[in-house]
Parts: sequence; structure tokens; C-alpha cells
Amino acid sequence: MRNIRAALGVAALAGAAVIGLSTNASAASGSDSYTLHGVTILGLNHSSDGPWVFADLCNHQGSANSFHLWINDVDGTRLASATTPVLQPGQCYSDYEGYLQGDERGTDSIQVFASSGNLWSFGTDPISRDNG
Repeated sequence: MRNIRAALGVAALAGAAVIGLSTNASAASGSDSYTLHGVTILGLNHSSDGPWVFADLCNHQGSANSFHLWINDVDGTRLASATTPVLQPGQCYSDYEGYLQGDERGTDSIQVFASSGNLWSFGTDPISRDNG
């Protein structure tokens, strides 16, 4: 199961990384990713997952670092948060803990955010629940 999750995560990050480089703000359906500051974040919001929403963070910086990762619904309610272990370049949060998981029982869109102390923070576009 872990290998399946890892493969899906890598595929989703690879496929969505191009989308994450876009500067236009828009709503996403089901998943979205964004790459900035040498970090890629990914959010998943699928109805087939029941009330669960997921997030991941991958470090593409030139050095090992720890980050803050969290999921909010569009009303600003914090659904889940974590401080990652120290991630080496190329490592993802899901390599250690699996995806960050939150419970969204409504039909709200979610957003995934990351920060590195007080240096920077950024987030995905709102991700609406899809029917997949």
C-alpha cells in the first residue's frame, strides 16, 4: 500500500508540477500542486476518498530542511498540520509519514500551505472536491 501511495504521489507531483508553475490563480478540481522556493506541495480532494483530504511536500532545495505543512478549508479552518522531519533534497514528507491527512466532511474546497519559519509561505489554489 505504501508503494502504491508513493507511486501515486510521485505521478501526481510530476504531472502537476507544470501546473504549479503557472502564475494565474484559478480553482482546481481534485488535486493541485505548486512549486516555489525549491519546494513542491500537493493537495488531493477526491470524493472517492470519503471525507479525507491529503497533502504532501517535497524538498527540491540544495540542502536538508524542515518545513511546516498544513491543510485549510476555504473558510480558514485548519484540517491538519505537521512539521516535517528534516527532508534531504529530493525527499518528501510522504516518504516518512505517508500523506498528511485531514477530515473534510463538508463540500468545501481545501488549500494546502507550506512555510519555512518566518522566511516564506505559500499555498495551492483552492481545490474543490471532484467526483473521482
